[in-house]
Parts: sequence; C-alpha cells; structure tokens
Amino acid sequence: MINPHFLYNTLDQLNWMAIESGQEKISKMLSLVCKMFRIGLSNGETVILIPDEMTHVDCYLQIQKIRWGSGSPTASRWTKSCIIIIFPG
Repeated sequence: MINPHFLYNTLDQLNWMAIESGQEKISKMLSLVCKMFRIGLSNGETVILIPDEMTHVDCYLQIQKIRWGSGSPTASRWTKSCIIIIFPG
C-alpha cells in the first residue's frame, strides 16, 4: 500500500506543475482532491465529523462543476441542525 504522505506529496507536486503551466482548472481540482484526501485520512481518527463530511461533499461538487460546467450540481445547502448533533454518551 502507498504511504498516504507520499501520495499527498505527489498530488501537491502535480498541483505545482499545473500552476507553473497555467492550468488553473487542473490546479483547482488537484487542490480539492488534496483537501478531500486530508479529510478522508482524518489524522487516523475512525470517525469523521459531520462538518468535515460536508466539506468533502462540497469539494466533490466543485470538482464536478469544474469538469462539467453548468451541467453539474452547483450548490449544497446545509442547515445548522445538520452541523451540530449531540448523541447521548
């Protein structure tokens, strides 16, 4: 299995190559993938918080919008009741 640190660094290097060659869309997509990757790793935690999941979905939707333009979902709406959920311990 590939060490996540090396994969993240490789994605970051690809992002810088895209920036240097003026590929703004590719750079933005790579930045979003890196953000999703960081959320997915969640510092080794077994639980991902709801706000992080919401960010994950937003990143995915932004990638789709960059790729497909106006033919893709354009927004996600979150209510505050989704953000804070308290479960009895």
